[in-house]
Amino acid sequence: MVHGIEDDSTYPGCPPKEAVESHAPVEKEYFDEGHGRWLSIAVYPTGAWTADAEEIHFHMIRDITAEKQQDAELAECRRRLAALADEGAAG
Repeated sequence: MVHGIEDDSTYPGCPPKEAVESHAPVEKEYFDEGHGRWLSIAVYPTGAWTADAEEIHFHMIRDITAEKQQDAELAECRRRLAALADEGAAG
């Protein structure tokens, strides 16, 4: 995907403007309600510039839905295990 910071086609949650203003990497997680997906959105300065003296950034979007689901499942297993341990200690 190629877009500018003023372009209306930017993805909701996309941080290019923040990266351009800070001249630093920006990484965010965003939940896309329309598709029910978690995304990791990152923008990194490359140190390169266009002929028009605009900074060039590397932009990456990665679907992290499966990782988020696994994290939630692991948290639930830990909660259940702690509850069982508490019951065992009380009984």
